[in-house]
Amino acid sequence: MQNIKLSAGALTPAFSSAITDYTVQVTNDVNAIMVTPTSIDKTATIEVNGTLVKGAGISVKLADGKTDIVIAVTAENGDKRTYTIHVTKAAATSLAPNNSSNNNNSSRNNSNISFQPTSLQQNSAPEQKTSKATLSSLTVSEGTWDGTFSKDKFTYHIAVSKEAKTITISPTASYNASTITINGESSKTIQLEDDPKTIIPIVVTYDDGDRKTYVLVFDKME
Repeated sequence: MQNIKLSAGALTPAFSSAITDYTVQVTNDVNAIMVTPTSIDKTATIEVNGTLVKGAGISVKLADGKTDIVIAVTAENGDKRTYTIHVTKAAATSLAPNNSSNNNNSSRNNSNISFQPTSLQQNSAPEQKTSKATLSSLTVSEGTWDGTFSKDKFTYHIAVSKEAKTITISPTASYNASTITINGESSKTIQLEDDPKTIIPIVVTYDDGDRKTYVLVFDKME
C-alpha cells in the first residue's frame, strides 16, 4: 500500500505500509467517511469493506460509537495484505433547554413571592476515558534507542548493526487482560529486512475499542 487518505480524521499512527492497524477519531457530525487507498503495485486490487475500489475512494457510513474499516490489497500473484482502521465517532453533546423566557414570566407573575436562593450545579463535561491499551515496558535484544521508553510515546528509532538479522522484542502490557501482537504475529522474534530500515508495529488491545500501536523503526548502521 502506498497511502490511505481519509475525508475526515487522521490516522494514528501516521500511515506506513508496514503498519496494518490504525485508529481515527471523528466528531459526532461526521456520518460517513471517504476512504481513498492507493497501491504501489498498479496491478493490485483493493477492497474497502468488501467493495472493490475503482478509481475514486469508497464512502463508508459511520455508526454511533465505533466502526471498523477493513482494506484488503491483493497483488497479481495472489499475495494479500489487510489494513484495519478503527474509527471512533464522538458522542453527541446534549444541551440544556433554554427556559429564560419562562423564568422571566414566572418572575413577573410572582413578584410578591420571595424565594430562598439555591445553588445550581453546572453540568460538567463527560470525563475522558483513559486508554488501558498501553505498555509498561518495551525492550529489544540489541540496538540503541533514540530516547527513553514511555507508555505515552508511540514511535521509536533503534540503531542496529548492518549484520543484524533477527531481533527479539519484549513488550509488557500495563494490564494483564491486554493482548499484544508484534508485526501482526504473537512471536517476539522478528526478521530484519535487508533494507536500511525495518518498521515493526506493536499493537496493544485491551478490548474491542481500546487499541494503541507502538512503532519501532530499526535503522541499520553503515
